[in-house]
Amino acid sequence: MDYTESQIKYMKRALDLAEKARGFTQPNPLVGAVIVKDGEIVGEGYHHRAGEAHAEINAISEAKSKAMGATMYVTLEPCAHYGKTPPCANAVVRAGIKEIFIALEDPNPKVNGKGITILEEAGINVHTGLLRDEAIRQNRVFLTNQIKKRAFIALKSAQSIDGRIGPADGRPLKITGDASHYRAHLLRRDYGAVLCGVNTLIKDDPSLNIRYNISHPENSPVRIVIDPHLRLPLSGKIWHSSAAPVLIYTLGNVSSALKKRIESRGGHIVSLPDKDGIIDPLRIAVDLLERNICSVLIEGGAATLTAFFNADLWDEYHCFIAPKFIGANGITVYRKSMENDDDAVVLNAEQSVEICEDDIRIIYKNRQGVELCLPESSKKKALSGKSDAIHLVRR
Repeated sequence: MDYTESQIKYMKRALDLAEKARGFTQPNPLVGAVIVKDGEIVGEGYHHRAGEAHAEINAISEAKSKAMGATMYVTLEPCAHYGKTPPCANAVVRAGIKEIFIALEDPNPKVNGKGITILEEAGINVHTGLLRDEAIRQNRVFLTNQIKKRAFIALKSAQSIDGRIGPADGRPLKITGDASHYRAHLLRRDYGAVLCGVNTLIKDDPSLNIRYNISHPENSPVRIVIDPHLRLPLSGKIWHSSAAPVLIYTLGNVSSALKKRIESRGGHIVSLPDKDGIIDPLRIAVDLLERNICSVLIEGGAATLTAFFNADLWDEYHCFIAPKFIGANGITVYRKSMENDDDAVVLNAEQSVEICEDDIRIIYKNRQGVELCLPESSKKKALSGKSDAIHLVRR
């Protein structure tokens, strides 16, 4: 179907509305809705946070009686089940909507076409696929949760132009500049958790919080440490902030005395089974989603990043690169040796390159991204083409 400029404009507006709630709706998706009648917007709304009214309901409430005979634009298929709120598909029918444009079908098994069926059986003219690729990108976390049954995983590194994340002796070294640091904290704000390995915690003593006054008290990411043998110090910066809890993944049993000391500082220990001497990254990703932590930003160090790369357990990789050399004996991002061509980890450039003053940020996405798990109609546009847009990042 060929869409008109007006139809595209209204769906873009719905996507913009949905984006306003980023970070507040999980485990629910981001959803926006616009109601149009006689060429004018008569109602619009978005899902503000989990447990509150959905986008369609807010748009209908604003439109009131003007919704009768109108057209709705919504970024995700209206729900068809009772959760914390009643089904939206039924509300759309009761409001008298005559036509609806849906950007993307909802893969949630409780919906998954059932909402569209309710609308069609009520005689509503239903169109799907308008700005589908934009809707997939906007809800990539939700789609990963629903389809892959695990948290969405983003990896992040700050490295020199020769691929080093630190000097050989392991001492802390500021590699990227202030603009990259600011952008990295904006990135943290978009995730439900920030994770690092115990080696990074010991060497760098990070807080794993959000600075620059850009966080919200209700939206502080959980701090996570992978620490198989509980070596983390109990006097580090991570314990000095009460902004968010600290979750520690370890192996085997933990003595009650040590557990009590950690819990007294706000930590929570999760023991997972051993897999080849390490904690299985997949078990971590699944456990996070079970705790309603829908997305995680993994910031290193090299051993942790390598473990997730080796398990092919990542969705995006944010690579900040500074115009400096550290040298051949520096620590590399990826620690596995390549014995033949098949051992190479091949990354796919996703959206864009950002210039962060003297640095650049490149976003890569896994070749086995969630788009490949969607129905064929959902894949077609999502997999076509790559943007080479360059965006300036300024503080």
